[in-house]
Amino acid sequence: MMATTNYNLPTITGNMTADVPRDMNALAEATDDAIKSVSEQAGGSLAQHALELPTKTKLGHVRLQEDYISGALQNGWQGSFLFAKNDLGIVSLKLNSYGMVTTGGTVIATLPHGYRPKAATIFPITTDINGGIKFLIIGEGSGEIIIPVDSMLEANRVYLAGATFYAGE
Repeated sequence: MMATTNYNLPTITGNMTADVPRDMNALAEATDDAIKSVSEQAGGSLAQHALELPTKTKLGHVRLQEDYISGALQNGWQGSFLFAKNDLGIVSLKLNSYGMVTTGGTVIATLPHGYRPKAATIFPITTDINGGIKFLIIGEGSGEIIIPVDSMLEANRVYLAGATFYAGE
């Protein structure tokens, strides 16, 4: 089987009858030439570009989130506290924790610099009693994740997932 000169498109052999081989070969050659022409105008090989793996270094537009970092819990709280930030500065939080100190004003964890919100931020959470919804606050500048002062958790377990915000510092 023959192939076109530029991009190895298949052509039909001459032992076929009628005008089909001639027409198919003409179409293959025309397509091959058109791809070459567009590729040259674009300054490179379209076939080569299509085969490149998309990476930040090669294409520059792929935005990936870093792996989640395990944060330290405070004041007797245990469980998991995870956070991550992507190239756009969006921080994601996951919290599945339990503790003994559930009074208002208690700090559960503190986000490090670079992962703190621009302003004080409030997130709804669920607890293990009655599926009740309460709130946690991330303090402006401090990055402390706090049970609000005018609140008290009715349960010891706290769930927070999918919380996102822009990092301010």
